[in-house]
Amino acid sequence: MEHYDYCTCLPHIGSCLIEKDSENRVVNPTSGGIPETTYSCVASDNCNYEVHVIGNYESSNGRHGFFTERVAGDTDVIVSVSGESPRPLILVLTSYEPVRWRLSVTNGITIDRVILSSYYNSTVSSSPASAIRLTEILSRSEGIRGYGSDIGGGKTADLLLYLQGRFGPVTSFSGSYRASRWELNIKRRAECGWASTACQNLSPPANGRVDISSLEPETTVRYSCNVGFQLSGNRVRTCLESGLWSGQAPNCTKHLCPPLSPPSNGKVMFSDTRPFSSATYTCDSGFGLVGQSVRTCEQSGSWSREPPVCVASVSYTSPPKSDTSTSSSSSGVSIGVAIAVLVLVGTVVLVVARVWFLLHRHRSLSRVSHQRSSPPVPTIPAHETTISHPPLSNPPLSTETKLAEESTFSASV
Repeated sequence: MEHYDYCTCLPHIGSCLIEKDSENRVVNPTSGGIPETTYSCVASDNCNYEVHVIGNYESSNGRHGFFTERVAGDTDVIVSVSGESPRPLILVLTSYEPVRWRLSVTNGITIDRVILSSYYNSTVSSSPASAIRLTEILSRSEGIRGYGSDIGGGKTADLLLYLQGRFGPVTSFSGSYRASRWELNIKRRAECGWASTACQNLSPPANGRVDISSLEPETTVRYSCNVGFQLSGNRVRTCLESGLWSGQAPNCTKHLCPPLSPPSNGKVMFSDTRPFSSATYTCDSGFGLVGQSVRTCEQSGSWSREPPVCVASVSYTSPPKSDTSTSSSSSGVSIGVAIAVLVLVGTVVLVVARVWFLLHRHRSLSRVSHQRSSPPVPTIPAHETTISHPPLSNPPLSTETKLAEESTFSASV
């Protein structure tokens, strides 16, 4: 698209190529002390005016939304100006939601013109009040707004073209979707355009140091902290062509280990939580320590090793001897009785089996012997007179007795 960079889709008007979080930005927007994403450009081809643009979509503490009465939020702009220039200084403040812009201008500098452009009504004030020479408020119909990224429907490119048509190319543009504070650092020069200039000397942070080899553009400095302190912020900063240092000065905060809690059924003793201090663990009576008894606070702010635990001690107590001997005796008697009963039962079974075997064998031998000694029984002819016997009054004889009587009778005949 026209007026937009092919790769980033960000506006590109003349020498103003908007970039995301560029190191060349001249502002540092924040919300509640937290840095915000910045869309910015710095140009040097306007020899008639110095035009600096700051754009918000909304403030961080306003009230906005559909079906809700809009309430303006506060956005502070701290303007610091160094150097001199015959060119008029113009500051453009733009937003979509209502914003109460509050300017604070240092070094007694006067802003020649402040242009206020917003969709919903916004206001601007300054400290001191004389810092603004002229305030111009654009109406909703003619006002053009943008905060750098037009993907969501902004009109940053149209805003830059509008300003270019009135004053020439902008000197700087800085925008963010939401911000409650802006710090705008303007370095003015008598001649037209930017020129390389040395950066100011840097002070080391409290409880730290900064290593500086030169103050010329492209020079890099590094920050570090003393033992027991941790760096918070930019560790490396670069001197830019504009004479400003990239990023923000970091801080060194005290690095302490967190307090320790005693283990269950135990204690922990420590007198300090600074690096290299130690803590000792012990357990109550009847409990043993599992793990390392000593831990050390490391420079990273964490304790070495894992915390130990206290577990109940396990000891073996032999039962009383009297109980053992009684139990052993009882067990021995029970086993002896069982064996005796088994032996007795086995003996009875063997005796019964032996008697049964002998009786059966004797009966079998008697039958065989009797059969061999008895003569054959004679046969009575059919014509012989049959001798009838009177009925027996006695019970029937056994087979063996009956055979013996018949044999005797035949012999007598």
